Amino acid sequence: MFFLLRSAFWLSVVFSAMNWPEDGGPMLSPQTELKAVASQLLTNATSEATKACTASPRECLDLASKLHSFQAGDVKAKPTSTPRSVDTLKTTDLAVPPAPPRRGFGG
Repeated sequence: MFFLLRSAFWLSVVFSAMNWPEDGGPMLSPQTELKAVASQLLTNATSEATKACTASPRECLDLASKLHSFQAGDVKAKPTSTPRSVDTLKTTDLAVPPAPPRRGFGG
């Protein structure tokens, strides 16, 4: 009986912490919500790009050609500097081997 009481308590805690729809209707799946957000972002980006290209068409064409060459693989990424992780490990940073196990209380 105590198990049933504990189970009911913890299930009520979990259910009260879950997100429930306000209107009682079915909740949208995360994939559906993600598609809606991505669609809205794409629409906003398209409208902003249209505004920018209308304001300065030459810069827009230059950027489009750079993007096309980058997408085609013509532009190679060049590292600006050496990575910071090269040769930074010192001998004092290495792990110390574990001590040998003790075989008893005698000497």
